[in-house]
Amino acid sequence: LSEFNAGSMVLGPVEGMYGGAGFKANFKPAAQVALPPMRIPWKVEASRYNGGAPGAKLALSVGGGESDVEAFVQRVDKMALEHIRTNAKKYFPTKKKVTVEDLFNPSLKESSDGSFDPVFRPKLTVGEENGSDVITTPLFNMQDKEVLDPNVMLDKGALVTAVVVPSHVYAINNTAGVTWKVTRAGLEGFAEPSSSTPVFDFGG
Repeated sequence: LSEFNAGSMVLGPVEGMYGGAGFKANFKPAAQVALPPMRIPWKVEASRYNGGAPGAKLALSVGGGESDVEAFVQRVDKMALEHIRTNAKKYFPTKKKVTVEDLFNPSLKESSDGSFDPVFRPKLTVGEENGSDVITTPLFNMQDKEVLDPNVMLDKGALVTAVVVPSHVYAINNTAGVTWKVTRAGLEGFAEPSSSTPVFDFGG
């Protein structure tokens, strides 16, 4: 992370998303960034939101010791915001006037009252196994490189080193933001949660 330069990335042209759901612009190059070990505040599972396609996100608690992560994510968000402002008519072709800040979904979910640390939730890969939705993103034990089952080991209190990619900027209906993806992750061990588990609905 310390060697990553967000200024080395650019955003490609705005294009329609698959199925006509909205619009997106891809980050180029597709840079993979290794984050420092961070705590998972609750068990991560594959699920379907409102009966849609299966998905899963790796919840990572960005506490006081991860200021570099916070700065990195916010830098990418700022880049996305500027791109959406410049290309608002392409991202939102049916709207006469757009206030991008009102529609933008920050990559860090923060508590208004400070009751929990900010949470960063990049997407995991999900597939099907024996009729069930399962997480398929590679997970390794950082000590001996043993392959682990992410559906079991990505539990509350786990310390995880994730390799993430800022994939693309999106605009769908009345929301916009950055889609992040986890390419692989390593389990460092387990630790007691440093703050209470937040309770709120993240949506899809």
